[in-house]
Amino acid sequence: MKVAPLSARQRSVLIACVWRGYRHDDPNAPKGTLRTLESRGLVALRVSRKQREVWRATDVGRGLIAAEGLRPELLHRRSQYGYTHSPAQAMRGEPEAMRA
Repeated sequence: MKVAPLSARQRSVLIACVWRGYRHDDPNAPKGTLRTLESRGLVALRVSRKQREVWRATDVGRGLIAAEGLRPELLHRRSQYGYTHSPAQAMRGEPEAMRA
């Protein structure tokens, strides 16, 4: 059985679920995309340490990101400039902060 590839929106949401996740009660969370990824077994609703429900990537989702080479790389790995090494402090979506 052949599985359809992920769209650009699904890829970006899955990468976000690997790094930080989406809170279940977040009004800006892409609910439809999260439900689609959940039906494919790539994300699941988990409970965080602060007892909040968060959409996070499953082992299958993290494996897909690693296998496809979709994991963002922070520029401090290959730059002499003062870029951050923490994904939480990186400027989301900026090409000088991360390379996907």
